[in-house]
Amino acid sequence: MGVEDQVLGWRSRRGMLELELLLLPFVRTRLDSLSPEGKTCYARLLEHDDWDIFDWIQGRATPPDPELAAIVAAIQAANAA
Repeated sequence: MGVEDQVLGWRSRRGMLELELLLLPFVRTRLDSLSPEGKTCYARLLEHDDWDIFDWIQGRATPPDPELAAIVAAIQAANAA
């Protein structure tokens, strides 16, 4: 895991435990396989409010951007596996 990936892993630690429990397994299992564009999109996702991200991953709301929706779908898939 490179330095940038470590930063994304650290940024995935949130103030909301429920969200951390969804993001950290994704980081551990899927982050290495993301393209540079995918990692950029994941970084953009982390710029949003915890509750927004949590609602998106839980399927209670839809991200405003199709790229964010794709990374949310990847997180959902990682947690379903």
